[in-house]
Amino acid sequence: MARTHLRLPVAMVLSLLLGLVAVSTTSAASTGRICGQVTAFTAPLVGVNGQIVINGVTEVIDASAALTLAVGTITTLTAVAEADATTCLDITAGAGGVIVGLSISATAQVCGDVAVNSVTGLTSVNGVALPTPLLSANAGLSALLDIALDANADVCVDLAVDTTTGLIVGVAVTADFDVCGTVDVDAAGNATVGGVGIAANLIDAEASAALRLAALVDAIACVTVNATTSGTTTTIDVGVTATICATVTAVGNGTLTLEGITLTVAENAAAGVRVGDEVCVAIAPSTSGGNPITGVSSGTPTPSGSGTPTPSSGGAPTLPNTAMEMAAPGASLVLGALLLMGAGLGLRVRSLLAH
Repeated sequence: MARTHLRLPVAMVLSLLLGLVAVSTTSAASTGRICGQVTAFTAPLVGVNGQIVINGVTEVIDASAALTLAVGTITTLTAVAEADATTCLDITAGAGGVIVGLSISATAQVCGDVAVNSVTGLTSVNGVALPTPLLSANAGLSALLDIALDANADVCVDLAVDTTTGLIVGVAVTADFDVCGTVDVDAAGNATVGGVGIAANLIDAEASAALRLAALVDAIACVTVNATTSGTTTTIDVGVTATICATVTAVGNGTLTLEGITLTVAENAAAGVRVGDEVCVAIAPSTSGGNPITGVSSGTPTPSGSGTPTPSSGGAPTLPNTAMEMAAPGASLVLGALLLMGAGLGLRVRSLLAH
């Protein structure tokens, strides 16, 4: 009996072995509401499971659903899948995570971060793409999403879905977040706070004065952005919170001018203040409206950021994700064995040739 020895590089052997090992994943649905892009749909038949691919995850529709799934839902999902469109679904899951009930949801709320797809240009919230025509028709909504994107802040959108077409036909936003940092204001009144741009038309006169003063003396300020949608109109409120130290250049009836910039003063907040005084003023949004000076103390005209709030991340809960991925059994053992095999300097493959 003769022996021949064949030596192969470690990388080649590992590649061959990995190619033979399929680390598969399975998905299990959970009962809840989910919104996302549907890219494939096969209706179940009696005795034959169907499937749906949403947000890139394939989920099984149990054959039993063939008896309960509405014809209209099948027609709608088939059209949505053909268009690779985004819709919202109510899912009922059975044993083993298979879908046993499925319907188009007329409404849904999605909360999370804002992103823009670099390829399609679509804006999304928590991965759910929003129809461009709806954003184009609501300038306030578009502006709010741009600010949230720059601020890395979470927002919530309430979606209205046409249950006949399965398409999103309405978007309303709810947002409340802070942005803090150094301030810059250009000649047109557009502000940048902590690197986040806010257009001049979104800032009222009192908030604008506070931001201009903060920019002038290099003070830290925080901007609270609050937004709500009614119909196709989104209203954005911008409030400024800051503690700024500067020199008083004028005192008026209900106003105080610092470094040449005039701000409204809350009642009795600046009693006894005179021109030439060096003071630190606390500025904050008022519950009754406006963004006045709420307190004055003695100080020196140096930048101050004390007393300003830290940015919040939004805080609304995200929707349940109906996809759970589970590694195939034994995959970790195979990978561990491969690591042990590759620990040496080389691998020897022996073949015995019989004469």
